[in-house]
Amino acid sequence: MSAEEGHTSPVEQVIEGTATRGRKEQHSHTRRSKSKGPVAKEHVDTRLTNLEQGMEDVQLAFGRLSDNFEELVQENAEITSVAKEMIEDVGQTFQKELKELASTVTTLKAFVEGELHDLHTKSISLETRLDALCVECRSKHATSHAPSTSTHPTTSGTSNIKVPKPDVYNGVRNATVVDNFLFGLERYFVALGVRDDEARINHASTFLRDAAQLWWRRKYADQGENALHSWEQFKTELRKNFIPHNAETES
Repeated sequence: MSAEEGHTSPVEQVIEGTATRGRKEQHSHTRRSKSKGPVAKEHVDTRLTNLEQGMEDVQLAFGRLSDNFEELVQENAEITSVAKEMIEDVGQTFQKELKELASTVTTLKAFVEGELHDLHTKSISLETRLDALCVECRSKHATSHAPSTSTHPTTSGTSNIKVPKPDVYNGVRNATVVDNFLFGLERYFVALGVRDDEARINHASTFLRDAAQLWWRRKYADQGENALHSWEQFKTELRKNFIPHNAETES
């Protein structure tokens, strides 16, 4: 071998060193790969097993969630049904109580109206009685102060005779009843000595009842142009209002 062949240049030495290191590293990498192969496969298998187990757990949880959801839906339907029934019951009860309340109010209203009507009737009756008392007082006063026209002495005890009052007239439309009522009044006035027309009219009105009393109240309220000034006018108006037309007086 020549000196040139036994001596390598620096460049060649670098190239050869690099190639040698490359071969060593490749060999070392190959050895490491062969030594780590079983460990990596076992690690992958473990992860796959864990993943499969996790999927099963997820499926179980999803199944339980589905069951719980169905139970919630069923419970919600039951609650809705019960609530609907309760609302219907409450509505029916409310309607029933409302009707009972309306009936009670109607009854109470009728009762109050009846009481007011009774009070009004009693008030009219009291007013009529008061008028009668006033008329009677005026009549007695006029009689006691009127000069005596009798030329005959009064028999002892005659002034103590009690004159019976005539029957009341309630507005029956019958000629005989009306005439008998007026006749009884005139006999009563004669017995009491009542001669004044105004006193007779006022006193006669106290014996009117029901329809006749209502007629007199209206007549009395219209005192003015239609005022009754004489006893004959009173009798005429009473006959005109309560004796039917073409009626014949019974004998």
